[in-house]
Amino acid sequence: APVQPLVRNRKQLESLLQQVPTFANPQSRWEQYATPGEVAASWLYDAKMRWNCFTAEQSVLDLGCGPGALMTGCLALGSGYVCGVDIDSDSLDLCRSNLMELFSPGNDDDDNDVSANWDLLQADVTRLSAGLVHQRQFDVVVTNPPFGTYSDAKLSHKSNSNRRNRKAGQSTSSKGIDIAFLEAGIAASCGLVFSLHKTATMPFVMHRARQACARKLMSSDDVASAMVEGRDYSVSQVANLRYNLNRSYNHHLKESKDIEVSILEVAFLR
Repeated sequence: APVQPLVRNRKQLESLLQQVPTFANPQSRWEQYATPGEVAASWLYDAKMRWNCFTAEQSVLDLGCGPGALMTGCLALGSGYVCGVDIDSDSLDLCRSNLMELFSPGNDDDDNDVSANWDLLQADVTRLSAGLVHQRQFDVVVTNPPFGTYSDAKLSHKSNSNRRNRKAGQSTSSKGIDIAFLEAGIAASCGLVFSLHKTATMPFVMHRARQACARKLMSSDDVASAMVEGRDYSVSQVANLRYNLNRSYNHHLKESKDIEVSILEVAFLR
């Protein structure tokens, strides 16, 4: 049976998402930060009001799903099917537990068991193959990607293994991973993409989004002319939000940091 919406307004959605358990031991190499309930609620509810999305007829893909806050929100708003992808098995275990707790109460009423309406996939979003996710197109893609600011060379609590890797020229960095997530989302969507980014990076992010849209549409069989933004697709900065990011890792010097973020919206118009 289709998932019935569990919330009727933004306040109910925010209250629900604030209850979702988050990372117990976040991994800095994957830039694991929880999406705050108020940010996720504002993001998803506003998107639903603008586009009438997250309906029982629609499929949703969450890239980098983590503990499942965005998946929870999409299901709570009535999405018919949601697939979450993450590289971290511990995050997927927590996500599965969270979704089962919220959407499968464990009683004998089959109508309340909506576990068939969501799936979890362990994969590196930046290396998704066509056979995994891109073989089907999702109506909506949501992603809160890593910001691309991790570098083990920056960490003040460097481990022996990190020192050895750097000596061997193997220092790791997440630079550009936010764009990789966005491009994967655009490739996998036939309708809408919503992606969260640092506000300061938005001009560059929007430029790369337009390039990805043009590549996607130029590869379509039914395209006979150049793609035109506004006719074939739109790329918009639809919201600017602020939230306090609490100290999550040893290399964080402040107890909290005020972060300015924006929502990028990509819509395919035909």
